[in-house]
Amino acid sequence: MAVMPPHLHGDEGIVIHLGTRIVATGDAPAGFLVASVRLSETLYPILEDRRGLRSTTKTYLVSSDGRFLSGPRPHIEVLSRGTRFPDGFLVEGLRPVETYIDCCGVRVLGVATAMPELGWTLVAEVYEKEAFMWLLSLRRRVVATAIVVVVAIVLVSLRGARSVARPFRELAAVARRV
Repeated sequence: MAVMPPHLHGDEGIVIHLGTRIVATGDAPAGFLVASVRLSETLYPILEDRRGLRSTTKTYLVSSDGRFLSGPRPHIEVLSRGTRFPDGFLVEGLRPVETYIDCCGVRVLGVATAMPELGWTLVAEVYEKEAFMWLLSLRRRVVATAIVVVVAIVLVSLRGARSVARPFRELAAVARRV
């Protein structure tokens, strides 16, 4: 069986061409069977599935030369023109998280993993602001907790100071009577 590597095929998206020889009696060829398998019909729905992702998370397949093979369908050309990935982002194995500007001019956090056998890279990105939103929430909780702890410490300290001072006051009162 002959298998061509996956590639963009006009408006059909990502396609793999397969071919095999049909054998009659013995080893004589009776013909050839050639097929085109559109991976786009399976890949695009998977990449566009939003379940479990934040609202600004996007996933793409990008060729090693920087062409977008998938993405929001009407916007693939805009993505290709507007997104500038950091150097080496698309060609090395699993990359650490990088910060860069996406095609809309927004700072994003992106991670990529190369698929060298296909010449593709899977990229996932989320707006930086949304990714760090939990830190703002955490900071609010820390401040609120600190205020509650300080108030509790002050109240406990006042009560403790009174209970420590009471015997001294009583001793001073007895000393004045004597």
